Amino acid sequence: MENLRKKEIEELYKKITVFIRKKLLYMLEVEEWQGTEIAEKFGIASNRQSEIKDPVRYPNARVGRPTLKRLIGGGFVTTQELLNGVDLNEKEQNHIKDFAVYEKPGLHEELLSYEDADVDPVKILRLYKKEHPEQF
Repeated sequence: MENLRKKEIEELYKKITVFIRKKLLYMLEVEEWQGTEIAEKFGIASNRQSEIKDPVRYPNARVGRPTLKRLIGGGFVTTQELLNGVDLNEKEQNHIKDFAVYEKPGLHEELLSYEDADVDPVKILRLYKKEHPEQF
């Protein structure tokens, strides 16, 4: 994960929030998705959708790292869409690229289970790679 300072993280996620807001509004208004359909398919609760799409009423609502993981893991947005659709500097691009792992089916939930257990999945994967180099 690219090391960004706190202020850089805040600015990045503001930009991501704007992009997610535009995509959500496009789906609701142009593609005529229902909020309940989006909630069911992508795991974005209706109240969270309201917060994201209405910056006047919810000025502090932001898409943060955990929400971005869920949005990518659930298929709402891809890292490539973010890289193409958000004006990012090189450090921000590298930060976003690290989220690509959540696009793999099932891997998102598996990684979350390791976080819940306070286990570092990177160490496990490196050990596996070391013990089974023929597979890489």
